Amino acid sequence: MRIAPVSAFLLLVPIFLFLPACVYQEKGCTDITALNYNPNAMSDNGSCLYALPVPDTYRFKRGDSTSVDYKEQVVLNLLIETICTTIKNLAEPGAQPIDAAILTQIYQSSSYNGAILSSTGGYAPLAETFTQIATGQRLSANVVNTFKADSMLLTWFDSIAVRSQNGMYLGSPAVYTTTSGFNMLAAVQTTLQASVSCANGVNIIKNISANANNLLSGTHNYTPMEHAWDKAWGFFGAAACWPAFETTVWSEQNFMDYDVNDTINFASEYNFLYAGEAARRDLINDGQTNFSQTLFAAWAGGRTAITNQTEVLRSEARQTILDEWERLIAATAVHYLNALKTDMSLLGTPGEDTGKLNSNFTYLWAYLNSLYYFTPPKADVPDMLLLSGNAPVYALPGTDAYLLQMEKLELLAAELQAGYEFTNFQMQNW
Repeated sequence: MRIAPVSAFLLLVPIFLFLPACVYQEKGCTDITALNYNPNAMSDNGSCLYALPVPDTYRFKRGDSTSVDYKEQVVLNLLIETICTTIKNLAEPGAQPIDAAILTQIYQSSSYNGAILSSTGGYAPLAETFTQIATGQRLSANVVNTFKADSMLLTWFDSIAVRSQNGMYLGSPAVYTTTSGFNMLAAVQTTLQASVSCANGVNIIKNISANANNLLSGTHNYTPMEHAWDKAWGFFGAAACWPAFETTVWSEQNFMDYDVNDTINFASEYNFLYAGEAARRDLINDGQTNFSQTLFAAWAGGRTAITNQTEVLRSEARQTILDEWERLIAATAVHYLNALKTDMSLLGTPGEDTGKLNSNFTYLWAYLNSLYYFTPPKADVPDMLLLSGNAPVYALPGTDAYLLQMEKLELLAAELQAGYEFTNFQMQNW
């Protein structure tokens, strides 16, 4: 008997009702607290990833592999300190004249093997010479010439060397202070820190997303992005044990024997310029100023976010670092501006100290220039430099020249306050 097509279909329906269902069930992480929680997963496949906590100390490590040790930024910071200490020693009694080639060698050589000149407060440094920690790093190769830093540095080296040949200058601060009152030691220190440490650190953070974060770097146990972030942190100048410092102690010294072995490890127990400046600005205790904590939380939190692959948190940390680093430099400029105004008010009195005035003017000038490395800076740097002038003013209080210069400095202060939203208390007490 022939069965009609429709009837045949109806006869097959009950058969399909009893066949096993071929439904795809997605597998994945079903834990809602995990970083890679999959709301569509029907069964857990053991792939859940959990966020690492923000560490209390910043160790430049992931697992057992050290990302940053003596490879780059620590060496460069130590070379800067060695140049500045070499210059500073020329003002000491019994100092010997120096040849510009010595300063230039420390600055330009990639194989400088001299002594590391950094104070460790009586503790023995883990490394005493540059050959013990690294070779191949050149300060000059890392200078970012936003304001012709390289040529200015070489000019200052030559001028200091020439002045050291003169017995009238050697053995006193006059050896590094021009006849117009410009303190070349302060200029060298701050220009090197800005053009090497700040410029490179800021550039790395700005472009952090250009580094891969899904592959390990060669045979190391860290990714290129983790390594880059750690380098930038080192350029900022803070040691791995940064939070262990009390602000008051930390603002006065650069070191701490964190592991209590009677030696100082420059890579993990020694703080360089910007870390120290953060601590010093925090001393006003106004309940609002906390550069140290804000920056450490951003550096450590950002590093943790990179390891945890949480891009949003990394991006937030990146922006905090850029904003606060710039504000820190501006705040430090305010500090030297206030000191300069005090020095000027003491001219012609028993408290007059033109040496301090010269130094504070130059630090102000140099920190204002440092703001150029943030593009664009939040204040009008060319205008502020115009207001500060190119050399100290020694006009006696009450004279027209004094009043004019103080008016310019007040305008400079107003620009800093408006650009960086500092409070009146901060402006008065830094």
